[in-house]
Amino acid sequence: MTFDELQRKLKRAGVSMGASELHGLLTAVAAKSGYEDLALELPLAQWFVVDSPATEFADELTALAIELRDHLAPYAEYDLVILLPSDDAPLFEQWFELTCWCAGFLSGLSETRGLIEQLAESDVGELIEDLSTISTTGSDIADGEENERDFAEILEFVRVAVLNIAAELFEQRQSKVIQH
Repeated sequence: MTFDELQRKLKRAGVSMGASELHGLLTAVAAKSGYEDLALELPLAQWFVVDSPATEFADELTALAIELRDHLAPYAEYDLVILLPSDDAPLFEQWFELTCWCAGFLSGLSETRGLIEQLAESDVGELIEDLSTISTTGSDIADGEENERDFAEILEFVRVAVLNIAAELFEQRQSKVIQH
């Protein structure tokens, strides 16, 4: 699903959350899943202002979360793609949507009480801080070759940071299973 497709579906469903923020949120849910079946129902009514999205749309979002989980799983090819506007979009728009994506990801992690604090004290603590900083950074970025290169580097940093956070979550989950 592309950014524009998801954005249209969200708008049609009357949801004020943007595509990037939702994708970040779903990525966090996938990372927290422990790479098990996402049999749990996504709390869509909690995330969205509408009562509940149409069943077909809810099923598509669950499928997207499962796909994200598979991209984050241990021994995956680590081919996670962060859902943003196309490269043709103005750089300031791409940057704004990346900040929304990071905010959604952190929001998804914070839905589990104490998880952000726990991660902040782990090996990925600095990555959590960096994503938080990115999520609150303004979007006054002009188009230009140097800025585009910088954006590409930051986007890759975010992608790798998320993969590392997902690996840390998996490791923490496995160590709890072993301790029992």
